[in-house]
Amino acid sequence: MALKQLSDYQYSQLQKYYPFQSCYLKLKSGHYYHYIDQGPRQDEALLLVHGNPSWSFLYRHVIQKFQSQMRVIAMDHLGHGLSENDPDYQPSLAEHQQNLVQLIDHLQLKKVILVVHDWGGPIGLGACLQRKGLLKGLVVSNTAVFLSPNIPWRIWLCRLRFLNHLLVGRLNLFARAATVMATTKPLGRDLKYWYLYPYQRKDCREGVKKFILDIPLKSEDENYSLLDKLSKQVQSLKVPVLLLWGGKDFCFDQTFYQRFCEYFPSCEKHLFAHAGHFVWEDEKQQCLELLEKWLGRLG
Repeated sequence: MALKQLSDYQYSQLQKYYPFQSCYLKLKSGHYYHYIDQGPRQDEALLLVHGNPSWSFLYRHVIQKFQSQMRVIAMDHLGHGLSENDPDYQPSLAEHQQNLVQLIDHLQLKKVILVVHDWGGPIGLGACLQRKGLLKGLVVSNTAVFLSPNIPWRIWLCRLRFLNHLLVGRLNLFARAATVMATTKPLGRDLKYWYLYPYQRKDCREGVKKFILDIPLKSEDENYSLLDKLSKQVQSLKVPVLLLWGGKDFCFDQTFYQRFCEYFPSCEKHLFAHAGHFVWEDEKQQCLELLEKWLGRLG
């Protein structure tokens, strides 16, 4: 589903919240990868990587805040947002990482300040670590780049293939639940609509389904060794880190926050005790102010 499929009225409504020019990169797989590229064209950028079942819409405030100061790039994973949805092709975690590497190379980025959320953590870091010296700074919010047994029962249920097909694929309950459970401050009707817009049709939910099935819980799972290797690489990072965390996240709870504090003992950390999974919604003003100050110190 791409922007050109919006009616004139829909497009005008989306522009109220997401007033950006869409760009598309044709990947080696032949699929089209949607991204936003705002601000001055330079080889250093703030790179925003979303998770599941959100899309670059999550970062609309960040783009608007910083696009006059620096280059800001936000992308949509295949099967998400305004990127191509191909129900017959659902990339693995490693392929998602490679897709982002292709974008980084295409845009000729030399330095990146990476902002990650949810699945954006392993995808964003997995991609940036493939380009030596690329990572200048890291902003982490409600994600994981390590193995953990702390998976909520709701996620366990959605990993059962017949329930994954029914609840996530047919009924779209995973994405719908996110518009209610991912924030502690209720989203308005319009915001819920746009978060759900990419997943309106059943054939556009395969990417959401696949991400849930990709969560590694056992050693024989596809991404278990990949995530284990990534966690070791991340621990050795020597870049400034800003931690912005929603404390009432039912999935990435405070045990994940504490783990990142152990990974990066010198990081700047902020735990928003009353914010949910979408901390960029619940505490957008504070997050933007803290990010601006941190970027100023980063230079």
